Amino acid sequence: METLYRPDQNDTSRDIAVITIYPPPGSRHATAGDLSALAAYSCSLLQALPDSIRRRLVVLTNIKESLSRVYTDHEIEVRESWTKGRAGFFLQILRALRALPAIRIVHLQHEFNQFGGTHTVPLIPLLLWFLRLVYRKKIVITYHEVLGNEMLTPELVKKFCLPVPSRPARLLFKLYYLVTSRAAHTLLVQHQKFKDRLRVEIGVRGHIEILPIGTEQDAVLADRTASRAVLGYAPEHRVLLFFGTLDWRKGLDVLLDAVRSLPDPNLRLLIGGGQPVRIKHRIEYQEWHQGIVQRIAADARVRHIGFVADDDIPKLFAACDLVVLPYVVPQMVSAVLNHAASYERPYIASNAFAGHADPLVLFPATREALAEKIIWALDHERELLEYARRYKREMSWTNSASLLSRYYADTLNR
Repeated sequence: METLYRPDQNDTSRDIAVITIYPPPGSRHATAGDLSALAAYSCSLLQALPDSIRRRLVVLTNIKESLSRVYTDHEIEVRESWTKGRAGFFLQILRALRALPAIRIVHLQHEFNQFGGTHTVPLIPLLLWFLRLVYRKKIVITYHEVLGNEMLTPELVKKFCLPVPSRPARLLFKLYYLVTSRAAHTLLVQHQKFKDRLRVEIGVRGHIEILPIGTEQDAVLADRTASRAVLGYAPEHRVLLFFGTLDWRKGLDVLLDAVRSLPDPNLRLLIGGGQPVRIKHRIEYQEWHQGIVQRIAADARVRHIGFVADDDIPKLFAACDLVVLPYVVPQMVSAVLNHAASYERPYIASNAFAGHADPLVLFPATREALAEKIIWALDHERELLEYARRYKREMSWTNSASLLSRYYADTLNR
């Protein structure tokens, strides 16, 4: 239970600080203004830690309203300490940690847009090196994505809305990872391929461990009939779900093409998610998004409900027959895939997930292949559901939290 309280500045039992976007009191996901998967990730992972570790944690998160708040969440102390979008986040975090002299480990949940736009990125390695050399802290970094050469082709760099061409982008990202990683005592990634990319392609020599993204074992499984009724779906409707931010990387174009090619009058596509904060104001994104809006409006079987509040997420998954992840760029990990497994819904995913998801669920990210896979999947729901439940059991957040506890202990001894 979350409670607001006045923290004890001299509490020496809390010696681990985690810098991340964290949900506001009473929520498990980011606000509509943040739209960051870091919030749900951090909440799920840290709450799965043993009591003894949670009592040692202080989360330094972004300020959500006009006044910063300090509160507890499952015995974790949460301090709204820095302002997203301002270069001054650097000094705000330093001031927050100066007020917490007992902190020994600083753990950064790393995303490039976590602190704001491009202007904030160069300050991240500077912050980490300052914390290591001046504040004498042990540094842990979780890279939630490692951008290598296969993600920095001329075509993808343009679609990512990066401010430089492909070749200098590769050099800049390599330099960034090298400088940032050298500041860390422990590096964490979510997949072996990310570790290989850091070690082999980029040349990082530090200590790297794998910390898989987990699944919620106690996710609320909403009533299917009631959820479909609330969303206006009849028993005969076959409902596909696309969940997450509306981003070209996630292949919504391909899914809309596939649905349009399927004449089944009972087929429905439900789209839940807002626009990505980092690029939603860019002209390139707005042009792409406007085309998506027009295509949604052109098919009465397709419905977009926008940002989905916490309480509505279980209903959304319960109402669907099949979750579709038609991503068009390599994707080693996905919060949406883990959501689908957590809520025990059948899902299919493009070959972008090869090496992460079972071949049973995979398909090439083309209109024809996806249309065929949808037809096949709707006839094999039981088989896909069994796979989702097995994945849920094997990828529990409890397992990830156990690893993190060990990594913290190892870091203190390193």
